[in-house]
Amino acid sequence: MTEKKWIETDLLRVFLIVSEVRYLKEAAHRLNQTPSAVSQSIKALEEHLKVKLFERDSRPMTLTGPGRRLYSQGQELMRLSESLYDEIQDESKNLSSLRLGLSESAAGSYGPWLISDLKEKTHELEVQSGLTYPMSRALQADKIDILLSPEGLFENNSFERLDLLEEDFLIIVKKGTKTFTSLNEFQQFAFSHPLIEYNKQSSDRIQVDRILRSIGMHARVQTAVSTSYLLVGLVVELDGWSIVTPTNLWTSGHFIQGVDFFTIPGRQMRRQSWIIGKCGASNRMRTVVHTAAKKAIQHNLMPKMDKIVPGLSSFIHLLSH
Repeated sequence: MTEKKWIETDLLRVFLIVSEVRYLKEAAHRLNQTPSAVSQSIKALEEHLKVKLFERDSRPMTLTGPGRRLYSQGQELMRLSESLYDEIQDESKNLSSLRLGLSESAAGSYGPWLISDLKEKTHELEVQSGLTYPMSRALQADKIDILLSPEGLFENNSFERLDLLEEDFLIIVKKGTKTFTSLNEFQQFAFSHPLIEYNKQSSDRIQVDRILRSIGMHARVQTAVSTSYLLVGLVVELDGWSIVTPTNLWTSGHFIQGVDFFTIPGRQMRRQSWIIGKCGASNRMRTVVHTAAKKAIQHNLMPKMDKIVPGLSSFIHLLSH
């Protein structure tokens, strides 16, 4: 049988109390035990460690060399044990309050499931949603505690973030358009059909413009809009095209049934999203929201996508943090 090479915390606690008060009777009083029980615990610990911890002939009792070493390091071990216990207990308790910020794509895709889950974990939940940049400013102005966003605020050292997901950027066109097998085919189509984009206040507009430049396209924006519903709807109604992520496409309501979607030929372009909060103060909030968000995406959003728009969820990639 393998020898135990750990110290039982109950025996260590008795040892630490005896080391502090130096009398078995007083230690027994503090521990609400009999002096005999305390003495037996000390004896059991000494037998387990195979060392003598106290000089019992003196009054008060004095520590031996190994006893002094155990007392010194045992205090830290007990503190860590108690701290771990408190942390685990805290995880089972609800947050007192949470001010949550959601980007448009988060709010319009997995937001309802996320909020429903968080309602059970918080006593007071306040939710704001909107375009990425206004929501980022709200976080920096301390108007919200946690933000789910594709803007990581990496230039600001006051915030910490947890990776949540990556999404492929997809070309969307009116349903029935042929599949693009090459970048050249897509470029030819794009130059003869209107580009529908987000307006300049959108972070997605900036990312899409970068994508177009990277593939050598300088398409003229014929219509700029502020919501994914309008964007996808105009792709359908104007026989246009655009580049969006799966969660943005999902927020377009019934218009999602009127488009086909493809990855960009020869390119893998993705948008990442994070859960962001102030350093230190919101660690547990971030963890709670991160767990709930992944659950909402994996167990609610993606299965729903698979039923309504087969294949769309395959372009969403959950990340570990």
